[in-house]
Amino acid sequence: MKNQQSTKKEKVKMITVKKRILLLAVLAVIAATSIATLVIEEIYYAYKYESDLEELYTWDLISEDNVLLERLTPISCETSNQINDDYSCQNIIDENVLGWKSIDNCKDEWLTFTFDKEYYIEFMIFENFQLDSQFMKTDKFNKVTITIPDLNGGPVASVTKELYNNKDSQWIDLNRRGDEVTITIDSSYNNTTTVPCGIQTITFFGSESDNLNNG
Repeated sequence: MKNQQSTKKEKVKMITVKKRILLLAVLAVIAATSIATLVIEEIYYAYKYESDLEELYTWDLISEDNVLLERLTPISCETSNQINDDYSCQNIIDENVLGWKSIDNCKDEWLTFTFDKEYYIEFMIFENFQLDSQFMKTDKFNKVTITIPDLNGGPVASVTKELYNNKDSQWIDLNRRGDEVTITIDSSYNNTTTVPCGIQTITFFGSESDNLNNG
């Protein structure tokens, strides 16, 4: 009788062990699938972002009032801070989808972009992170002040605008000459200091001469 009970207990233990092994296997498959899904999403959005950029750049040489506008690429940048080198403002210059992220939320953060020479900067485009996981985990710019110093020592040109908390391309007209642009974030959408500030793309368009032909 005791031998039969022992045998039953052993069978129950074996079944329990098998169930645990099966459960762990299922969890492993789920985890692997989730990771694979995230990787696929990252690849997809990186591809989509590059495709969108290519589409945008097919018309980045456009004629407006007999002035040819082109995409202006900064040669360097500075920021108030960054989480680490993986999320530096250089990513914005290099068109890297990792973008820029700061240590704290966006309020009072700033970014400065320097060009190789003076240009007439017609407008700029802001784009938040396009991947949902990145978009939800970063604080976004709300009100920004954009300043362009006068190379001749005149007054600093300043434009203040509000950006939306979405994934759309947001255009801001500047129409100023200069070789440097500073973006100061006056307010943001998340006041939690533990949420890092971030943006994926900032693009500039302009020309060597302005629309008034006095450049």
